[in-house]
Amino acid sequence: MGLRGKNMAAGPTYDCLAVTTISSTSDTFITLNNISQSYTDLVVICNMFWSDQDITYIRFNNDSGTNYSTQHLVVDVTDIVTSDSTTNQNAGFLGRFGTNVANSPFTATPFSFGTQIIHVNNYKNTGSFKSALCRNSNYSRPPYGVGISAVLWKSTSAISRIDLVGGGGTYIMPGSTVKLYGIAEA
Repeated sequence: MGLRGKNMAAGPTYDCLAVTTISSTSDTFITLNNISQSYTDLVVICNMFWSDQDITYIRFNNDSGTNYSTQHLVVDVTDIVTSDSTTNQNAGFLGRFGTNVANSPFTATPFSFGTQIIHVNNYKNTGSFKSALCRNSNYSRPPYGVGISAVLWKSTSAISRIDLVGGGGTYIMPGSTVKLYGIAEA
């Protein structure tokens, strides 16, 4: 039988470190900078959409070198679609979601928001490469399923900056929000 009441083990604590809300159409990426090194893991929650492309990429510490590898999977009600693994890319592919473009085989309903939840594990460890796991909802491929991406950043540097970048240089639509949380040890 599990622990109950006052004997129950405490779970991890999520502390909100930053909230960004887009108010204009001039932003082509979101930067979460000067990230505290006081936590074990990070969680980024995005509720946003892009103007033309529905692709989101992630970069760490402003590194645009060919240091990222990604594996992506999409599941919807009709089939399973997997993308090929990508290696030596200049950013990690997080998935497709929330776009303003209608009538394309890879777009969501016009002006629909999508949600991405990104877990960045062990982000301050300087003894290993960094990984991120991203879950997507309102995936931009009709009939709208879910997607998941695993990203490996081949660097041992502690992460102090995260950039979320759209595909094709598109801008983030006003009303989009990004929240950064630090997970404290229990």
